Amino acid sequence: MACLASRIPCGKRLTKERLDRIERAEDSIQKILDSNVVVRVRDHDRIARIECSDISLIFRNRDKIIEKLKDLGFDYVTVDLEGYRGVV
Repeated sequence: MACLASRIPCGKRLTKERLDRIERAEDSIQKILDSNVVVRVRDHDRIARIECSDISLIFRNRDKIIEKLKDLGFDYVTVDLEGYRGVV
């Protein structure tokens, strides 16, 4: 797994709480999707930006994902339409 700090934009404060929230968000989405797709949650303060190698799975499970990420403290949940662009 790539370094969780890479999910936080440059110049933003890096805290253990923020890293834990990202890890819990990604783990939760993986459990909801029950698939081996690549999922990354980018933390933009109150906004969670989801990148996924199969975006259709995100949309099919949107209500569960939104509920979980809001429970983790995000006010807004977005999906990056370009999907996951990292090296797998």
